[in-house]
Amino acid sequence: MMWLHKRNKIVLFTLVMCCLLLNTSLFAQKTKTKPQINWLTWEQLADSMKVKPKPIFIDIYTSWCGPCKMMDKKTFPNKYVIRAMNENYYAVKLDAETRDTIVFRGKKYGWKEVRDGKGANSLAIEIGWESNTLSYPTLVILDKAYQMVYRYPSFLYAMMLEEVLVQFK
Repeated sequence: MMWLHKRNKIVLFTLVMCCLLLNTSLFAQKTKTKPQINWLTWEQLADSMKVKPKPIFIDIYTSWCGPCKMMDKKTFPNKYVIRAMNENYYAVKLDAETRDTIVFRGKKYGWKEVRDGKGANSLAIEIGWESNTLSYPTLVILDKAYQMVYRYPSFLYAMMLEEVLVQFK
C-alpha cells in the first residue's frame, strides 16, 4: 500500500464503496416481499367504499379454527386468489369471537350471546348465520350495494375460491 499515492487510494476506496453499494442494491431487489391480499380494517373499508365502491369479501374466522388457519396458509397466499381479490374486491377479516365493537354501514355490532354463554359478534351472526349455526370459516361476498351475493360456510381451496371471485366480481 505504500506504493499507492494518496490520490490512487481515494480512487480505490471509491471503487470499493461503489461495488458494495451496488451489491447491496441488487440484494435488496432480490428480497422483495411476496404479494398478499390487501386486508382492510372496517374503518378503511368504510372510507374506501365512499371513494370507489367495490364488492366486499369477508372472511369470518376464529383464532382456534383449523380450517381457517389452512385458508390463511394455503388458499389466501395463492397468486391467482391474491390478484382476483385485490383487483376486484375490498377484503376484510371478521373474528367472529371479537368482543370489540365493529361499525359497519353506520351500525354498531358487538358481542351477542346465542345460547349457554356462547356467542359471537353480532355482525358475524347477521351475515354468516345459516341453518341455525355459524360455521368457521364462512366466506361472504357483498355486492357494491351491500347485498349478500355469496355465502359459503366451509374451507375453500385456492382454485375454487378463484372461480368464486371471478364469478361475483
